[in-house]
Amino acid sequence: MTDILKELYEQRFYTNWQATPEYRELADKEAALWEQVKPLIGRKVIDQIQDSHSDINYQTNYEWFREGFRLGASLILELL
Repeated sequence: MTDILKELYEQRFYTNWQATPEYRELADKEAALWEQVKPLIGRKVIDQIQDSHSDINYQTNYEWFREGFRLGASLILELL
């Protein structure tokens, strides 16, 4: 079965996302923290943590997108 919302998210929303200045600032702060711990835990472990964090963020963002879409559709139906 095709997941239409997932296709919309991946093809239209996720691929066209542009980082805001606020996002870039937070990402830079996080990168600086990872540089501080790199000597302690090593690049390989950092990469594994970041890959896992990325997967979690992707799934969380998709789930919020899906819930927002459903809320919007419910509001439209309520107006009819």
